[in-house]
Amino acid sequence: MKLRSFGCALLLACFFSAALGQRASDAEAACYKLEGHADARNCLEQYAKRSVAILEAAEAALRTALTRRDEEPASVARELTAFDAAAKRFRQYRATQCSFVASLAAGGNAASDRRLLCEIELNQTRASHLSPEHLRGV
Repeated sequence: MKLRSFGCALLLACFFSAALGQRASDAEAACYKLEGHADARNCLEQYAKRSVAILEAAEAALRTALTRRDEEPASVARELTAFDAAAKRFRQYRATQCSFVASLAAGGNAASDRRLLCEIELNQTRASHLSPEHLRGV
């Protein structure tokens, strides 16, 4: 019985650590040292806005790089179509994943913080995945 309880506790710990691991540590460190939850929330909202701007800039830069490639117009059109589909699917994934992460707060005050931290982390990661260093040859 104790072994089963320990196993369940270990499984839950792994599950929640993976879900909670989706954190933007720079935003979390900067915002949670402020006084009061309202200030921390405002800080997280500002980080989230910046992360969207960074993502949008990375997408625009990649779109420009794709249009300037020395490829057949039909190939460039297919690349742009695939990129647009990937960008749309990323936004759908981000919304769903961050809703899940927020739900782990069980309706508490931290739900919106968790959502923002998730969005920041995913936006930063996606932007880095769109960089020329990550996409060799673009």
